Amino acid sequence: MSKTPATKTWLRKGNSELSSIGVYVWSIPALVAKTEAFGNVKTCPNAGICALLCYARTGRYLFKTVVKAHTRNLEGYLSDPEGWKYGMLLELQSKRFRPTGMPHDFEWSVRRDFHWWTDSGGRAVRIHDAGDFFSEDYLLDWIYIARKTPDVLFYCYTKQVSICKKVQAGIDMPKNWVAIYSLGGREDHLVDKENDRHDDIFPDLQALTNAGYADQEKSDLMAPLLPTNKIGIVANKIPSLRKKQGPLSFAQLQQSRSKRSL
Repeated sequence: MSKTPATKTWLRKGNSELSSIGVYVWSIPALVAKTEAFGNVKTCPNAGICALLCYARTGRYLFKTVVKAHTRNLEGYLSDPEGWKYGMLLELQSKRFRPTGMPHDFEWSVRRDFHWWTDSGGRAVRIHDAGDFFSEDYLLDWIYIARKTPDVLFYCYTKQVSICKKVQAGIDMPKNWVAIYSLGGREDHLVDKENDRHDDIFPDLQALTNAGYADQEKSDLMAPLLPTNKIGIVANKIPSLRKKQGPLSFAQLQQSRSKRSL
């Protein structure tokens, strides 16, 4: 018997920028979660230099209400994965995910720019504005949800390169699933920077442009929808994190750390 209430709302509107473009978010605690039922859960197993520069470990993410909500999400999944999937699928059938009243046609051939998605009434789910895929089963459950909801875009930034590549090589991936490998983790070396969609976080726009990356500042949907594999992000304007990062990108910092550990 499922322990998860079918009426629970798991997905919330993102910040003002994300909600304005029809993006809903799912979050769990970043890096490590302290739970009553499951103890400490490592939610970002392949975090590297990013752990020291993570925006999701600062500011409002540290508010008790936010920590509690994100932990509740994690515990809801861990305590009853099947019930969680059922509740999530039920929620994704609601009217707010189909504002035009009709299923959205996910057609990649019209992906000329990112505007086509929002202009035609598309809705998206950003998986993890905090946290990551902490297990292969958890990743597979999200892919199952995407497959069952083919008119909603699901996208994620992830440092779980090895399990993502393993899963993608073994199953027929749904077209509405876009994984963006996020550099700055322990598996950067597994990312094919020419053929894998990935992102790097730069100290400023000039560094981003000089490295040959496309800036996604105008819309987070540019990351999954732009016709390029090189997504550039300018670091958040958090003084303490900017100071720690210095003039290098996350990928450069991780590479420097890896060389020192040899």
